[in-house]
Amino acid sequence: MSDPFDEATQGNTQQAAERGAEGRLVDEPESSDEGSVDSRLFGGESMPGIFTKKHDVGDSVTGIIRDVPFEKHARFYVEGEVGALKYWGDDGKPVKQSRGDDGKPSKPVMDLVIPLDTDYRFTPDQLKLKGLDEDTGVRGWYLSGGDAEKKFKAAMRAAGVKSSRALVGMRLTAKRTGKVKRGDFMSWTHDVVLTKP
Repeated sequence: MSDPFDEATQGNTQQAAERGAEGRLVDEPESSDEGSVDSRLFGGESMPGIFTKKHDVGDSVTGIIRDVPFEKHARFYVEGEVGALKYWGDDGKPVKQSRGDDGKPSKPVMDLVIPLDTDYRFTPDQLKLKGLDEDTGVRGWYLSGGDAEKKFKAAMRAAGVKSSRALVGMRLTAKRTGKVKRGDFMSWTHDVVLTKP
């Protein structure tokens, strides 16, 4: 793989079936940059996904957790573009419509985002293509439940992490190990390790 991050986009997610918010790691971020409440409400810097379509079985990524995880409205993946927001349809599957057939607002599909500082950088050509001036190495691991979230929680238990705030500063390494069928699509499986740097 020549550059595993050339397809990184804000909307890069692995989507999973509907699940509740119970037991999720969601605290308000403390920093004043892209993970903050203000920037979440008013735009802020985008965080390219740490995993891309070019990653395959055996590929791993590493970064230092820069802030507490937070939830973000999920988007449909569209290569090279920002996809439409996802909502739960009447049939329990993600849809683009923000209202159900009955006219009532649909529940948004939420991703759990792990914000990371990484050594990964876009090339000058990639920056130009994406309309960016620089790449600080900030990436996000967008978890949509399923295996990735379960493995992340297991890694937390193994590392003795008792709160989401205790994650800040830890080194995360995630490795793609395969795929499993989840509803109408295939979802990635992972090995996840959390260590103190």
